[in-house]
Amino acid sequence: MAPATTHHLYPSFPAELRTAPLVSISLAKLEASDGAESQAFFDACRNLGFFYLDTASSPLGSSLVAEAEQLNDLQKEFFELANVEKENYAREKLDPFFGYRHGDLGARHDDGTPKRNESYNMRKDDFMGNCEALPHPDLIKEHWSLLQSYVRHCRAAIDLMITHLEVHLELPIGTLASLHRINERSGDHVRFNQRAIQPYSEGDAKQGEHTDFGTLTILFNWLGGLQIRRPDTEDWVYVKPVPGHAIINLGDSLVKFTAGILRSNVHRVVVPPPPQDKMTRNSLVYFSRPEDTVVLKRLRGGLIDKQPRTETAEPEMTSQEWILRRSVGDLKGVYTHNRGLELRSQMAAGRVRMDDIPVELRGLVTYLDSDDRPSAIVSGAGVVAYRNASFKGLPLLEHEAQLILDRLRRADEGDKQVQKIVADDGRTWKRAHLLNGWTTLVCVGGYEDQTQDAGIGLEPDLPSETKPEIPETNSSPMLAKSEYFDWTRLAAAGLPPWTQYIRDFDWASTPVGPMQTWSLHLRSVVVYMMNNPQPRLVVWDIYEGLRPYFEQAWRGNPVTLKELPVMMQREGSAVEEKHFDFSLLPIVGQDGHPIGILDELVDTTQAVRGRRRRDSVRNVGQMISSATTLKQLWPAFLTGLEPAVVDAPYAVLYSIQDDVPETQAEATQKKCVLEGTVGIGADHATLPPEFSLGMHLNTGPGLIKACLQAWQTGEPITLHSTDGSLPPSLTSANPGRAFDEEIRTAIVAPITTAVADEEMLGILVMGLSPRSPYDEEYKLWTHIVSDLVRKTATLIVLPEEQRRAQKIANELNDSLAQQLRVTTLQAERSEGKFRRMAESAPQGMYMFDAEGKTLHVNDRYLAMLGETREQHATRRPDGDDWRDQVHPEDLDRFIQSWDIIMQKKTPITIEYRLKKPWKSVDDTTGQDLEGETWLLANAFPDIGADGEVIAVMGWLTDVSHRRMAEKLLAQRLNDALENKRQTEAFIDMTSHEMRNPLSAILQSADSIVSTLTATVMPIVGGNVSVSSETADEIVDAAQTIILCAQHQKRIVDDILTLSKLDASLLVISPEK
Repeated sequence: MAPATTHHLYPSFPAELRTAPLVSISLAKLEASDGAESQAFFDACRNLGFFYLDTASSPLGSSLVAEAEQLNDLQKEFFELANVEKENYAREKLDPFFGYRHGDLGARHDDGTPKRNESYNMRKDDFMGNCEALPHPDLIKEHWSLLQSYVRHCRAAIDLMITHLEVHLELPIGTLASLHRINERSGDHVRFNQRAIQPYSEGDAKQGEHTDFGTLTILFNWLGGLQIRRPDTEDWVYVKPVPGHAIINLGDSLVKFTAGILRSNVHRVVVPPPPQDKMTRNSLVYFSRPEDTVVLKRLRGGLIDKQPRTETAEPEMTSQEWILRRSVGDLKGVYTHNRGLELRSQMAAGRVRMDDIPVELRGLVTYLDSDDRPSAIVSGAGVVAYRNASFKGLPLLEHEAQLILDRLRRADEGDKQVQKIVADDGRTWKRAHLLNGWTTLVCVGGYEDQTQDAGIGLEPDLPSETKPEIPETNSSPMLAKSEYFDWTRLAAAGLPPWTQYIRDFDWASTPVGPMQTWSLHLRSVVVYMMNNPQPRLVVWDIYEGLRPYFEQAWRGNPVTLKELPVMMQREGSAVEEKHFDFSLLPIVGQDGHPIGILDELVDTTQAVRGRRRRDSVRNVGQMISSATTLKQLWPAFLTGLEPAVVDAPYAVLYSIQDDVPETQAEATQKKCVLEGTVGIGADHATLPPEFSLGMHLNTGPGLIKACLQAWQTGEPITLHSTDGSLPPSLTSANPGRAFDEEIRTAIVAPITTAVADEEMLGILVMGLSPRSPYDEEYKLWTHIVSDLVRKTATLIVLPEEQRRAQKIANELNDSLAQQLRVTTLQAERSEGKFRRMAESAPQGMYMFDAEGKTLHVNDRYLAMLGETREQHATRRPDGDDWRDQVHPEDLDRFIQSWDIIMQKKTPITIEYRLKKPWKSVDDTTGQDLEGETWLLANAFPDIGADGEVIAVMGWLTDVSHRRMAEKLLAQRLNDALENKRQTEAFIDMTSHEMRNPLSAILQSADSIVSTLTATVMPIVGGNVSVSSETADEIVDAAQTIILCAQHQKRIVDDILTLSKLDASLLVISPEK
């Protein structure tokens, strides 16, 4: 559903006018990452650099539009402030780029105040608290939170668009966003713009051609006036304001960052097309710019690396330097860049070198260098190409020079005679045309100096005039040549008519006395006042009507009166309602006492009327907004007009209905039926309850005749009491309305539908204020009021099917918006859960892009590596960045694992060591443990639609403790095996030592047995007789010894055999 706007309060943009082919991009679809919409957005950024941002169905978009509407009302209030108050916050006083700025148009409003084009820049950093805020008017401070919210919402939309640009430029997410952080200092700012009603000037339009400095611009317009130059045809076309849509355009920094992939298009602001050119034009702009310290140069990566490089190196500067130099016109170039960068020609940019001055004029430069008078040479483009030392020493140099150049620019181009310009501060400047449009500009003081050297072509000789002898009070050469300027003492030539009238007035017949008797203070104040374009009043005595205020000022206390109503009657005109801001300032004499009062006035009539009429329009709109039938609409409309006691003294509303006689089934005629009145009785004799619209135009009485004429022509009719078209009975309203004065003018306006056939539904008769001229602003107000009821009536009379379809569409949009909000909330919750899981996970989690740049790592990952995020952000998958981290023996495997993922596109698992030691404490023994840091990395590729790796994700686990446990286990196993080997060796040795005596035992026992069992027992050394029983016992014991020894020997042999097998000293071969 589209957000509500106030575009319907303004005249419609002409439908027949050719407009710029801007595409509409849905903010809601960008928020939902719609692929087709994102691609359309990128195409618009490349092809034209301008597009509409449709805010429908987006909560962010609704906030932007609602806040823009509120800020539009705020900026109108701001520009209605007194000029002297706004100038307290001028750029010249606060900041080169932020603050109030204006350009006088050389014309004046009806109240005599100069017409101005005005702007007010408010930097983002003030609202975000990034720095100490600049001074702002109280009106701005009262709406500080609104401006803060608007800045945040603008940046949210811009950050979203930057993210989509990063995706399409194939840059790592955050590349551009990191250059535009909202909490860092930058040139981002909100701008209020107001252009006064003025005629179209092609010269002014050309001077305003430009591209934007920064990144992305968000613009809200209510009237036309913005034009872009089409790249395909080079034609200038209007950009139509569309309700519920912001206008987005790209700036030069994106052209620099992307090496010309994106486009910053040339545009300008001109007078709105008719009928919108009769209104003051306001616009609301948010400019985003890179951070102040960002260097403006092409980025690396993605599509940018595929762009050709320029042969000549571009000068690099920070964003802050770029803005300052662009704002003072120090950048050169022409519109030759195919993407719009470097926008202005040298002279249009405001900077011309000496080499650019024609050779014929360079001798003049040498002459002017020695001239004590402020002098300058101006190019054909209206740019000051040369200033001498005296010119540079003037106060407010740039401001004053610009005013003079503006006046020269408006001079007749065909007039080659010398022209004289009197500046606001009283200086007199003379210009002489040279060659090819070049001119000289010399300050000659306040009189026509006849001593000028004609050789420089300033002015032909004028008739001589007797000059008074003026005592020289200063030996300065510049003052010696200045002109005598006190026209109150002696006559001076060339005085403006009003000044001449003041001088010729018979002051001797007034209490002030003859001008020759005036004091020096009175003369000074009068001369100052007459040269000041603002209204001023000198009071040399007490003015009875304002005695209390003047008495207070007389006591030395300045008095300020805001919007004081004053009823003025100029010669030959009726009494007119005026409002002024008064500032009463005492004039102090030589003795220190007040001798007079200077009354500085600011005419605020236009502001007061405008605010009052806006309130009445708002009131009418609120009253009729709830009407669902015409019967409800008519009284609601009249109720809304009730408070407009000044601008609508009375109103009479007739509805147009079918005039159906009882004998006919269908209507052949129409009739007007009185629906109600405001400020005048419904039973008024002049107001018939109803009348037929079928009567002849000349047959009806005055009011009916005017209604018939409006019915037939479809155009508003103006009635005047002076020509008799306004009936005498309609020249008065109810008491308390229209200052209780006679009403001299009324309008009769038809109320038609806003569709093609324009069916007429009613006729409005409204009296006009007798103390306000029926000028363009008053006509516009009456048009807006009638247009409000016209459009509301159109919606009411739409066919039921259209209303039902609209209702279904609205419900569908609401449902989709609700689903989007739920989906977004669910996504945000899922993202939050994943983020919390990642941050609390015991493993390290990481994500790298295809180039190896870090996209995301959690805190556990950084803790394992012992690095900060800033240190890790610089790492790449090549060996150089990891050489100081990874163990030299594992470095090659570590690098090869990345190549395996990128080439084979398969998951990998790798364990590798870091150089940093691993330290821990044994939970059982409390012993300090120290060893190598081992990490286990599991990584897998994220494959894109084109089959290429777009990211690498995985987990990192610290396995140092496991590695330490494995090392200790292996060590203890080796110790056990060694113990076993040593035990076996000991047994082997023992077995050897046991087997040798066993062999001897066996042999001896065997010998005993053999001897005793032999037939003849050998006798050694004599006969031995042994009994048979003894012999048997000996034999039996020997056999027992043999049996036990054999048993032990078999055990020892088995042990030795197994030992030989374990030591591979015995070969086993199967028997065949």
